[in-house]
This record gives sequence, C-alpha cells and structure tokens, in this order.
Amino acid sequence: MAEKNWTFFYEGHTELYRYNDDANLSVPLSGMAISFVFALYLYALLKQNAKDKRINKELEKSREEAVRINKQMQDYTDKLEEARAEALDARDKAESADLSKSEFLANMSHELRTPMNGIIGMADMLEGTHLDEEQQEYSSLLRSSARSLLLIVNDILDLSKIEAGSMELEATPFPLRKS
Repeated sequence: MAEKNWTFFYEGHTELYRYNDDANLSVPLSGMAISFVFALYLYALLKQNAKDKRINKELEKSREEAVRINKQMQDYTDKLEEARAEALDARDKAESADLSKSEFLANMSHELRTPMNGIIGMADMLEGTHLDEEQQEYSSLLRSSARSLLLIVNDILDLSKIEAGSMELEATPFPLRKS
C-alpha cells in the first residue's frame, strides 16, 4: 500500500499527517464530526442567546413593575405623611381650643362667683333687717337661688380645674355614719 502524505500550510514533519489506506475515511469523518460538534455548539449558543434575550425582557418587565410599585408606594407614603401632618395639626388645634375653653370657663367662673357672693351677702344682710312676711319670702328665694347658682358656678370651676389638671384634692376627716 502506498503511503500518502498530507501537507498543510507549512512543510516539514509530514510524518504527523500520514495515514494509511485502511483508514482513509477517518480524516473526512473526523472533519464531519468536528463540523457537527461545531454546529451543535453554534446551535446551543443561538438557543442560549434567545433564552438570554427572553430572560432580559422578563427582567426588564420585572424592573419596570418594581419601579411602578416603588413609585406607588412612595405616593402612598407621601399621602400618609401628609395625613399624619394634618392629624398632628388638628390635634394641636384641638388641644389649643380645649385649653382656651378651660381658661375661659375658669375665668368666667371666677367672674361669676364674685358677684354671686355679693348677692348672697346682700341677701343675708337684707334678711337681718325688718321685712314684712312677703319681703322675707322674696329675700329667702333670692338667697336660695343665688346659692344654687353659686353651686353650679363652683361645679363648672371644678370641671375646668379637672380638665386643666390643676384640681387639688384635700384630705378631710368626716363621720361616715352621719354622711
């Protein structure tokens, strides 16, 4: 059998490229096998590239959804913060109004108490004079009404002190059986 040599792009070491006639199909089959493997590799690259594009599109959609949700959450947070600020402002106004009301009640109670005590004192003095029966009845009614009104004014004053937190309690012994 004749020995054949293959020569590639450089001369020399031709013994590396020899083949015998019994294996004359091995070189073309090897080339086809390499081409097939290369084709499979290219196919796998194309499939991976298509898969990467699909994944990138899905990632982009997910990113856009995340950005949308983040913006929505920021809008909710801003609205919540605005509502919180409004609630704090309303609370401050309500506390201020309540304080003004308590101060008004305390001042008015004191302003009413002084003349009421004067009326009661004058009614007591009037009863100490010589009055006929009808005048004594009127004087007694005047004193009784003034004392009732003074009790109401005192209750209002006590309520305003309780609301203002300035009510002072005093311990006074009293007979329980007589109460």
